[in-house]
Amino acid sequence: MRAAAPALLTVALLLGMDRAWADPIPGGTAELLPVLGATANVGAGRRQESQLQLGLDGAYSLKDALSIVLGGWVGFGDGYLGLDAHLDFKWRLVKLFPKAVPFFVAGLGFTAGYNPPTLYARRSDGTIDPTAPIPGSTDALYGFGGRVGGGIDYFVTPRVLAGVQLVFFIGHRFSPGEGFLGSVQVVAGVSWLL
Repeated sequence: MRAAAPALLTVALLLGMDRAWADPIPGGTAELLPVLGATANVGAGRRQESQLQLGLDGAYSLKDALSIVLGGWVGFGDGYLGLDAHLDFKWRLVKLFPKAVPFFVAGLGFTAGYNPPTLYARRSDGTIDPTAPIPGSTDALYGFGGRVGGGIDYFVTPRVLAGVQLVFFIGHRFSPGEGFLGSVQVVAGVSWLL
């Protein structure tokens, strides 16, 4: 029964309330999209924590279905601070459903993260001093990679869209040490066409 409510809501969004079709977004239109979501790390261990993400994407429509997206997100995990920047291309399938517009994204992303220090100096009485981290005990992460995903936007009004997207990030970690870096990001937001 719990799965029925989201399924019914999805069908209602896809069918649209008044069967009016979403208009293509004309070339030269700017879009502003604040997002809220979550990122789960894949295979990076303690170096990249799963995190709550807040961000802002800006898009520029190159033609009816194709936009270029530049975004920056900040993430907060268990003592972890993450920063993500990305450049994506977004392709909307405008005439597939009324009001609901599926899309695909693909692009490049950079991620940086900071874990708090793991080793602290000791006081003269032998207790740990949490205000004096030992140099080199912090764990900073830097990586670069590709992003691919998709989602759906719903035209609430002709200039306001509510949407959700799922993006996979697969890349290379440069620091600390070289290795694999991956994550799954799920975000939702409301876009304004300017």
